[in-house]
Amino acid sequence: MDKNQKNLLIELMNHETLSGKDLASRIQMSTRSVRTIIKNINENIIGARIESGSFGYQLHIEDSELFLSYLQGNQDDTS
Repeated sequence: MDKNQKNLLIELMNHETLSGKDLASRIQMSTRSVRTIIKNINENIIGARIESGSFGYQLHIEDSELFLSYLQGNQDDTS
């Protein structure tokens, strides 16, 4: 997981919902980049998923232990 993916996940963990525009502003990227990053996260994430809709983006944690393990396993990976 790269630093942009980490930053995006942190923002979603700290807010119930965020619009694409707000999320892009918070991580200082374009809305298109946000969509690409979310797609990449959803392909690799374990124990959670990022959903989008008219409400914006939400992080849904399905299995907190698996998700925590996923985060811990990726904390030193900065590629």
